Amino acid sequence: MARVWIVLMLCCVLFSQQKPPAFEDFSSRKIFTGTPVPPQLIEPWAKMYHTRISDGVAKPDGAFRGFEYVASKGPNFAGHYFVINWGCGSGCLMLVVVDALTGHVYPPPLSVGDAGNQKIGIPKLGTGWADFDYRPNSRLFMMKTCPADGGSAYPFSGTSYFTMEPEGWRLIRRFKCEASN
Repeated sequence: MARVWIVLMLCCVLFSQQKPPAFEDFSSRKIFTGTPVPPQLIEPWAKMYHTRISDGVAKPDGAFRGFEYVASKGPNFAGHYFVINWGCGSGCLMLVVVDALTGHVYPPPLSVGDAGNQKIGIPKLGTGWADFDYRPNSRLFMMKTCPADGGSAYPFSGTSYFTMEPEGWRLIRRFKCEASN
């Protein structure tokens, strides 16, 4: 009987340690190479950045992916999307995703607010940080939001994994921030 409990406990421990999603598990079927549809700048927050967004599709030269700049001459996310981001001051970054097939403009999966330019702002976490990662051949988008103080400066502190679907972002999994010493 003791062996059964040990086996059950080991199974529980193994299954409770979830592995983060991998980019290769969410591969894009085809990489878009044609002429992209112009961005559909319908929302007020998209209209405010008409030039940035339009140039990001018409003349793509790359974008930040996490803390590095990655050169790109076409869609840089999920086969047919452009991740377009730009700085807006110290500790501030804005981001949109544009579908090359439809021109639809999406705000990031996590933003600092739901109106105006906050709709497309990546969270500024004081002395904390936010990071994101994506690939041209994967639908997976990873975002880390971990305030340095470990407090509730943002609705969720940790790593979130999303996929881009035809109807927009879909949350796959979340892991809370580990306490740092």
